[in-house]
Amino acid sequence: MKMPSPPGSRSSFKDRVFAWIGRHKIASALIALVALLLFISAANGSSQGSPTAAASPPLPSTNPTTVTSPSAQVDLAVVPKITDMSPKDAKAALEDAGFQVTVVTKYSHEAGGTILKVSEKAGANLESGSLISLTVAKPFPAVPNVIGLSQTTAAKMLKGAGYKVVVTKQDSSQAPGTVISMTPSAGSQLLPGRSVKIVVAKKPPAPPPPPPSNCTPGYSPCLRMGPSDYDCYGGSGNGPAYTQPGVTYQVTGSDPYGLDADGDGYGCE
Repeated sequence: MKMPSPPGSRSSFKDRVFAWIGRHKIASALIALVALLLFISAANGSSQGSPTAAASPPLPSTNPTTVTSPSAQVDLAVVPKITDMSPKDAKAALEDAGFQVTVVTKYSHEAGGTILKVSEKAGANLESGSLISLTVAKPFPAVPNVIGLSQTTAAKMLKGAGYKVVVTKQDSSQAPGTVISMTPSAGSQLLPGRSVKIVVAKKPPAPPPPPPSNCTPGYSPCLRMGPSDYDCYGGSGNGPAYTQPGVTYQVTGSDPYGLDADGDGYGCE
């Protein structure tokens, strides 16, 4: 039979410690936490005492350095007043002021060379070298006169002036193929691309042959053929046919009916 350990022995102390821990769980947890912190602190102290590797120098940046240049100064120029100038003088004035100039023309009833429009207002401040456009009047073209010319020549002249040609033909006593009229009239202002109508003479058709005559040749008015003889109305002749009462006949020819008895060229006077 095993005897209990005497008081003050090792196992008796151990039993008392575990019994105390069992009764004081919170205090035991705090003691364990303090011990863990002391251990971590001691480990950090020993690592600080050891030599460390020399820090590597920083690598140069691979990104290029951006240098911001100061803003370029913009040269400004003032648009001069040019509307009362000729196109040549206006262009020179604008170029002297530092601008580039383009000139366009436009059909207008204004006098040729009149400046109709400037793309920028006088007095405006623009960057030097800017482009300014001038619109200049040009007169409408006039339709050339082609009356009396041949169709071929007239058409060539009108097409050369930029017009379309419409041809119609008309019977005329003038030489066939000659232009006898035109629309619009010569000298009219007409934009190129429009149509000009010309009327060209053509030879009239030959007159139809006269119908077959049944009149006795040599008498006027007509004495119809058929009867064997005519006598003057109211005379002594015995017919069988008679002339119209009161009518005098002009006799040109052989006078087969013997109406011109006195030979003066008139019968039944």
